[in-house]
Amino acid sequence: IDIFKKVYIKSSIPYLSAGFSSALGIGWKVVAAAEALSLPKYGIGTNLFNSKTYIQVPELLAWTVIIIFISY
Repeated sequence: IDIFKKVYIKSSIPYLSAGFSSALGIGWKVVAAAEALSLPKYGIGTNLFNSKTYIQVPELLAWTVIIIFISY
């Protein structure tokens, strides 16, 4: 068990952190897409969809940048 703790767990930490980071980023993108499809009253996806519908390019780019920062 001591070898398991010192070798296997310590060597798997970079892979676990990379997987967690990737899953978290994809999760935020999925949340934004789900909000765009379900259109709740307030939400990032709703604002993104409304910006696209009413051709508000600066607002659309701002929401896109926010989604990228949150998911990265």
